[in-house]
Amino acid sequence: MEEDKASSVYTNVVDIWSFGCVIYKIMAKQVPFQNGRETKRFCDNRIAFPAQPLQEKLTISGIAFLRSILVPNPQTRPTAELALQHPWLLTDAD
Repeated sequence: MEEDKASSVYTNVVDIWSFGCVIYKIMAKQVPFQNGRETKRFCDNRIAFPAQPLQEKLTISGIAFLRSILVPNPQTRPTAELALQHPWLLTDAD
């Protein structure tokens, strides 16, 4: 069986997405997307980032951090090293 080159290279961008989902669930007490259909709609830019459940729990900086790592396009998602430099993680974590 021939291996698909696009899916054979592992990077941590999937882990960054998962990390964002875990933080979202801890803070909002719910997952950011209720099912695969909703996730696909978000990734296709048909629904907005679900910030409302976070507004009473996080600062603007915290929400910005989650927006920055829950980016649909994996090529534009930050690396772990870059994500760790976000101001919310450095000084403003609530």
